[in-house]
Amino acid sequence: MNIGWLFFMSLFPVATGWISEEPHSRAAAYFYFLIFAVWGITFYVMVAILAHDNPKNSKRILQMLRPKRSLFELASLVIGVVVIYWLPIMALIILGINIIFWLVFPPKGSDKLL
Repeated sequence: MNIGWLFFMSLFPVATGWISEEPHSRAAAYFYFLIFAVWGITFYVMVAILAHDNPKNSKRILQMLRPKRSLFELASLVIGVVVIYWLPIMALIILGINIIFWLVFPPKGSDKLL
């Protein structure tokens, strides 16, 4: 799963380059959004696998998958898929809010997991 996460992370420069060249393109916005969404999904799967493989620390590892954070991300992705159709630049705004949310509200103790 780690290789999948790294693969989608490697596509960010391509998606960022495309959306920076054509910020009002639906295709570029959906591509950027898709890369971000799949990258996020692989992160959640990776954390779940890590917790499964380390039962002794699984409670602390699963702090990364808190329900409020997951619901916020899911809601922002669903809203984004709908809104991007009419206003493609919203892809950057919605994902920017999502990133700020992670920075302002990091999982408690995530820097001291192991």
